[in-house]
Amino acid sequence: MATVTVKASGGDFDNLAQALSDSGTGDGDTISIEGSWTSDDTNAATVADDNLTIQTDSSSKHPGYWDEATSQHYRLVVSSGHALTLNGAYTITIDGIAIEQSGTTTSDECFRCVPGSADTATIKNSLLQCSTNTSQQDCIYTGYNTTIGTIVVEQCILWGAA
Repeated sequence: MATVTVKASGGDFDNLAQALSDSGTGDGDTISIEGSWTSDDTNAATVADDNLTIQTDSSSKHPGYWDEATSQHYRLVVSSGHALTLNGAYTITIDGIAIEQSGTTTSDECFRCVPGSADTATIKNSLLQCSTNTSQQDCIYTGYNTTIGTIVVEQCILWGAA
């Protein structure tokens, strides 16, 4: 089990999608998003490993609200498709991430989460926002007419545009 870093500059990777798709990041690893960010990560990301943890450190974690004016924290902001996807037999923990889906296409989600029937997805201390409200978007999508595993949401803020 290893820890890899995602930083705007000087980390193992400069965006979450790279860290998740790299063959050196594997089952049981931790992806630590660190440091100050001056621009959003706009790369949609897909989880492809089991027993993975994605976490922010104290300098990259959101301040408890979406702060666009003076933001220095990490934000995953995607305008097309799903910002973060978990689809398959995986168990994952996501802690302290801010995700925005700003697209207008049907079924654009912040977190598309369809874990296998024996798996668990835990998302905590996170902000999830659908900013364009087409009535076809979800902060967390958990599948339709599908047998899924356990999804745990702890101390998160989820909202859409009105």
